[in-house]
Amino acid sequence: MAESFAPWAVLSNHGCVHLDSAPASVFLKTSPHGAYTTTRTGNEGEYLLLWTRHLRRLSQSMEVLASAMPDRFPHPPSTFSGLQNLVKPSLQAGLQRALPLRRSGEELNVTILASTDGHSDRLTWDVSVHLSNYVPRSPPIPAHIAVLGSGRDLPLAKYSLWASAREPLEKAKPPGATEIVLSNDGDGLLEGSVTNFFVVAMNPDVEVQTAALGDGVLPGVIRQLVIEVCEEYEIPVREVMPSWQARGTWIESFVTSSLRMVQPVESIRMCQPWVPPQLLEDSEWVEVRFDRIASVTERIRSRVLQRALDEGLPVREYLR
Repeated sequence: MAESFAPWAVLSNHGCVHLDSAPASVFLKTSPHGAYTTTRTGNEGEYLLLWTRHLRRLSQSMEVLASAMPDRFPHPPSTFSGLQNLVKPSLQAGLQRALPLRRSGEELNVTILASTDGHSDRLTWDVSVHLSNYVPRSPPIPAHIAVLGSGRDLPLAKYSLWASAREPLEKAKPPGATEIVLSNDGDGLLEGSVTNFFVVAMNPDVEVQTAALGDGVLPGVIRQLVIEVCEEYEIPVREVMPSWQARGTWIESFVTSSLRMVQPVESIRMCQPWVPPQLLEDSEWVEVRFDRIASVTERIRSRVLQRALDEGLPVREYLR
């Protein structure tokens, strides 16, 4: 079991750094809204996991916001080096303050928020970085899912407004549920509130299923890596919404996020009949449970962790 450590956090903006007791979720809710990405370090703070992918993902979200709301957001830097230069001052200062606080067994949870600069006369991007301690668990604690709530707006952008919009769903979770999965119709399952969602089904042979981007889900960094790992291992993978009506074919399930990477799912609950979250009191929950031995999930998880390290950027690159 992972050791428990007292939480701490560091907030950095324009090279100004201060200690902050609030977690990343509060940082996102209380800061000016914008595009964000979250990653963490690996190997005892040595690497920023999947760093290039996360920066490109941040740029994609910035572009989606600029296209959807041109009066509020400018276009992102046109080059990757331009994006790096935008992020570097706040990240570098934050790492210099956070790394000495890190204790053995801890990693750094790194959240980068790109919002507009309220102190400028024209639309410009302003980057803040929130760093906090995170203790990975191995093996990970299984998730317990409740299906409720419909898909998010602007799913192609990782938009910090979602941190506030999902609060009513979090409050509606039944006891014991640790994650929410969204559905527009009570059958096709989309994604988690902070994760991407997968099932392993017998169809008739083993097949990994996850909703397609066109269904309205976030193009998560770990989601894409899971698809690549499945192709590498020749595990059939199909981008299709897992169907609740076909739950009898499911043998495993897992969710993905940049902190927990690949987390097995132990149970999934859905209310019957399917109703809006505010009407849940009169509904009955139907549950699917999975065996603790999730061999396909574990094989994918192990390879994803290795790939995340292989594609990590040495933290020292930001400390020069």
